[in-house]
Amino acid sequence: MKHLLYLKNLDQETITEILDTAEHFLNHDNQPLGSEKLLQDKTLANVFFEPSTRTRSSFQIAARKLGADVINIDNEHSSKAKGETLVDTLKSLEAMGVNYFVIRNKHSGIFDEILENIDHNSRLINAGESNISHPTQGLLDLLTIRRHKKDFKNIKTVILGDLSHSRVPSVTDRRFKHYGYWRNCYCFTY
Repeated sequence: MKHLLYLKNLDQETITEILDTAEHFLNHDNQPLGSEKLLQDKTLANVFFEPSTRTRSSFQIAARKLGADVINIDNEHSSKAKGETLVDTLKSLEAMGVNYFVIRNKHSGIFDEILENIDHNSRLINAGESNISHPTQGLLDLLTIRRHKKDFKNIKTVILGDLSHSRVPSVTDRRFKHYGYWRNCYCFTY
């Protein structure tokens, strides 16, 4: 798999393979930082144009454990403040040797534009796009259910919160269905 952009593009076999790999790393988490050097001599850029604590930190820690160098780009400290586009930022980072991009952006459809303009050797991970997509969160939810319930049969979930500003319902709807899951949402406003 070259990019991880949308769960709807992944079949059940690919999702299971991703979950198995994640399970492997969880079971070997007590190894020293960087002991599995799968990303040695690679650079990952967290490009987050929306606030994030858990997602960005998770990618930073995981990439370092795999041996990658990590840089963090955010809205406040990027040249976007001077009018540079996201694509221009990515192309500049590519020219500096960045191999992997973990991107969070509030605009939907941004990945189509990025794919048309970046180097074919770059790898993209969607860490949240508008309120429509957050595939890594969906995979984490699946992994959590699998670790606690062992399979996805007869799983019922409830999503609580301010769902008008959340990516969670669209993420869970798109991929959990072929595991036979059921969910219900309860929304409240602030």
